[in-house]
Amino acid sequence: MTNSYTNVRPEIYQFNLGKFRITNILDGYFHREDMHPFTATNASAPEIEKIAKQHFLPFPKLEHNFVPTLIETSDALIAFDPGFGKEPRAKCWVV
Repeated sequence: MTNSYTNVRPEIYQFNLGKFRITNILDGYFHREDMHPFTATNASAPEIEKIAKQHFLPFPKLEHNFVPTLIETSDALIAFDPGFGKEPRAKCWVV
């Protein structure tokens, strides 16, 4: 039996940026059917569809990712987009 890694996704991605250590964490995702007007509210649906197709994106579908980012410095740990706290979550796939 062989292993298939076709659908494997990294959950944590780390890299150095100068003296900082950056960590991106895939916290979850869900699939939407409304690329427009969810994104690029300053453009029409046909404009967004054209750009999406140029970049091989499946308009109007969209995968909405939740990726909190940590920055480790020599004296601090900084969190960006740590989530919604105790508020109810939307229905999504949590990794």
